[in-house]
Amino acid sequence: MRGNAELIISAYLRASTRRHEANRAGEQLKAFTSSRDSNITTFYVENESGTTAGRPELHSLISEAQRNEVLLSETIDRLSRHERGDWKRLRAQIDNAGLRIVAANLPITWTALKPNEDNAMMAWMQSAMINMLLDVMAAFARKDYEPLDM
Repeated sequence: MRGNAELIISAYLRASTRRHEANRAGEQLKAFTSSRDSNITTFYVENESGTTAGRPELHSLISEAQRNEVLLSETIDRLSRHERGDWKRLRAQIDNAGLRIVAANLPITWTALKPNEDNAMMAWMQSAMINMLLDVMAAFARKDYEPLDM
């Protein structure tokens, strides 16, 4: 694997409407990666609802990515507010592209910036925990968008 300085990080910035500034998190994400001895290679920015499955910039990021690159987002709700089925499809696209998700507000995902390749079992356990938490955070993102009936 490439050294950390060569790690390809694509930042995804999204806001729901044109009134909101999708680029607002750009500087925060630059500082986040810089503090971890990394740099953002490309920014993908769009103003679309997180519930929309057909987001052109997100799909460009996924289709242009190479295996082991990083998809960086401020939070999981910037990546998705999908219903469960759409989230699973999006995750499958991300996984099939070989992208590793990093959310700046979810510290366990930060391990993707310095993967543990020396210990296959530890890498597997970290991956399993990250995937579980990504699914939980995606469910919360959807719940925040459309509260569940209790």
